[in-house]
Amino acid sequence: MLDDKTPGYKGPFLERTGDFNVTLFGDGQDVRSGYTFLVGPHSPGDERDRHGRISGSGVQLLRLGKLVAHNDAFQFFACAHNRWADLRAERRGQRVALFLDGQPLLTYDDPQPLGDGYV
Repeated sequence: MLDDKTPGYKGPFLERTGDFNVTLFGDGQDVRSGYTFLVGPHSPGDERDRHGRISGSGVQLLRLGKLVAHNDAFQFFACAHNRWADLRAERRGQRVALFLDGQPLLTYDDPQPLGDGYV
C-alpha cells in the first residue's frame, strides 16, 4: 500500500472519467481518418469534485479530423469506481450517433457519409 512515507508517493490516486474515444469508418492507421467521437476530453478547466475526482465534460465528433458536432452540456459521472457504462457508436445511413446507457449524447447527419472502414 502506498502512503505518504512511500518513496515516490504523490498523493491519493484520483479517478478520472473521460477521454473515451472511438473512431468509425477509419483507415485503421490514423484516428482522424473517419468519424471520431471524443467523450469527456480533458481540458485545463476541468475541476475536481469534493473527493478530488475529475470528470471530463462534453462530447465532440470529428469527421476526417475536423469538428462537425459537439454537446458541451454533457458531464460524465465523477464517481466511476466499479461503475459500468454502455457506450454505443453507430452510423445508420447519413446519421452518426453516440449513446451512453441507451441515451443519445450526440447525433450528426452527414450530407456525404464516409465509405467503409475500420472501427
